[in-house]
Amino acid sequence: MYENVYRRFINVENKKRQLVAALLGMLIMCYFCTGHSSILYLLVGHFIVRLYLHPLFSPIELMVTGILHLFNVKKHRPETSDKEFASHLALTIVSSSILLELLEYSTLAYTLLFFLSIWKILEATRNVCFGCRLYELILKKGVQVVSL
Repeated sequence: MYENVYRRFINVENKKRQLVAALLGMLIMCYFCTGHSSILYLLVGHFIVRLYLHPLFSPIELMVTGILHLFNVKKHRPETSDKEFASHLALTIVSSSILLELLEYSTLAYTLLFFLSIWKILEATRNVCFGCRLYELILKKGVQVVSL
């Protein structure tokens, strides 16, 4: 019985992560199509609010929580350290792309965002998190990652 509840708990959290990743991937694709820098500011705001305030205050997380609430899915698992590390990595990529865009290195900015969009699309479709894998590799090498 306990294993069944635990599996459902993980599946709900995976679906939430997959929905957030899909929305982030779609936002990055919208930026590629339109070129509006406000989309990048929304992404940075999402990661800052998610990391430093509370995940449920982010507008993207609010939308996903509302969607899951429509389908009567109410369980929520607290943030794990590997997902926090992946969020910090994504925040660094988006912030770097904004800085590169301001310095008129658009090709490098698009390259970074293309990598992030591939990362989020794979996370949404295949449930593969590159930041989590990198976190595991860092821990295997004996480096201690301190949470911010």
